[in-house]
Amino acid sequence: MTKIYKLNHLKLGELEVKISSVSRCWLKLGDIEQYCELCYIEQKDVYALSFGKIITINNEKISGVKITKTDYEAIVQIAKDIETETLQEEYNEFLERQEVSYSTSSSTGFYLPEKLRDKYSSKVHDNVKAILKEKTTCDTDWGDYSVTYTFKCSGKELIDLLDKELISYNEKVKEKEKKEKEKEDAIFKKAQETGQKQELYRYIEDCNDDREDCDVDIIIIYAMPDGSKSVERNHTW
Repeated sequence: MTKIYKLNHLKLGELEVKISSVSRCWLKLGDIEQYCELCYIEQKDVYALSFGKIITINNEKISGVKITKTDYEAIVQIAKDIETETLQEEYNEFLERQEVSYSTSSSTGFYLPEKLRDKYSSKVHDNVKAILKEKTTCDTDWGDYSVTYTFKCSGKELIDLLDKELISYNEKVKEKEKKEKEKEDAIFKKAQETGQKQELYRYIEDCNDDREDCDVDIIIIYAMPDGSKSVERNHTW
């Protein structure tokens, strides 16, 4: 998608800027249509359309065209509007799809329109994939340890399932966090009542001391009687 913006330049007269994004514009100079990028040179407080190279116009070598702040802001806004419209068109098109795909090579799972790609965790994707198992129409093994599954499911139905699963998943996470907090509070209470440190949890990580004949350390987190936490590192020989 592109849009045209017209600006008046003191030397070059009326110019047309074809905009597709903030970083992708084309400036029409007579019969020439030159690719350019919108930029602001803070040190000089200059707004410009930069060509990224030197070209010759009317026997004059130039690397860009200075523009006003008003023109700069207008072009930026048009670019943002284009991005919004493009994302919405992609989203609307996705809703109309009658099949959806899930790839094991994706960082999340299902192929989604860009405006939704960061909304759902990989766990939510996997849970919905399990729900749609009976609607699998085909699976393609690409021979590179990745598989693409195709499901007989509309884009709208998939988004509804993802939204529902997201709510369920968030509720489970909150319930888990609540139980963990209650458990931690009980351990701190015991530490205060007994006057002795109490173990909260432990984990393993690589040894932090090259002088020790040790590969991994056991890290123990204690609840202290004063309400603070203490970290104890134990080498394993």
